[in-house]
Amino acid sequence: MKKFLLIVNTTVLILILSFIILPPPVTAQNPPQTTYSNPLFFLQELLKIFFSFNPASQPPLPISPNPSGPPPQTTSEPFPTIPAGKLGDILTNTIAISEKLEGEDIIWPPSWYFNRLTDPPSNGSYTAFYSPATSTSNLYWCTYLVINAYNLAGLTGLTRAHLATKNMQQFFMTTSGYNYIPYSVKFIDYFANPPTYQLASAGERQQALNTVKPGCATFFQYTPGVHVTNKNHTAVLKTVNLDSSYNGYIETYDANSTRKISRYPVYSGNIQGTPFTNDSLRGFGCPSL
Repeated sequence: MKKFLLIVNTTVLILILSFIILPPPVTAQNPPQTTYSNPLFFLQELLKIFFSFNPASQPPLPISPNPSGPPPQTTSEPFPTIPAGKLGDILTNTIAISEKLEGEDIIWPPSWYFNRLTDPPSNGSYTAFYSPATSTSNLYWCTYLVINAYNLAGLTGLTRAHLATKNMQQFFMTTSGYNYIPYSVKFIDYFANPPTYQLASAGERQQALNTVKPGCATFFQYTPGVHVTNKNHTAVLKTVNLDSSYNGYIETYDANSTRKISRYPVYSGNIQGTPFTNDSLRGFGCPSL
């Protein structure tokens, strides 16, 4: 038995040394695969096999309001009640875009993200952004939903220059004909570096929820007023459903997300389950109400 174990151990050792001294041929890949000429690298590869160890950091996935979601082609029903006026026009166009958004899991697998728009709606003078989602350069980003829905509704000013959530937030703060409604924070100096702010009171949060209407934009940020890569999100408010104690929920229409619609519970005026960090819904952007 001892002789048998000695033979087995010797054979394993010879095999290991053969890989180190004479590395096997490697088929060309992109990027090229490193051969086992380095004994430390070979040990690392063994650890990866047995312990699923991966020392190389992967690009971070964009964080969505929902970490999992339905397969592609899912519709965005049920539809909300559409009010008359500009907010109703925004919702109508938001739904038209949402219904045509397609899911893909090529750019950020394994999750399906609704960020492909190959049949963009048009009103004759303005067309939503064609976005085939073949790379990160032509995705249908979350802010595109707001930009396109507002312009299709005849509300001009928002362009691709407002792709970043921070830039769009700033647009609603500074542009005539639009209002910014603070929710979880009130900015003292938005243009400071970093922006200064104070937390909103319970009464101020409730007042925001009284004022905001479906069709307004919603701004989620990890850090108030600061662009943090993959930690910003913008959506269109779909529903505000609250009782007299400010309990209930809100819903949003989303793009570049794992769901077309996200629902957030509300308790005593506090919106729960927001992406990136607790209480990340910083405010709303609306046409002048």
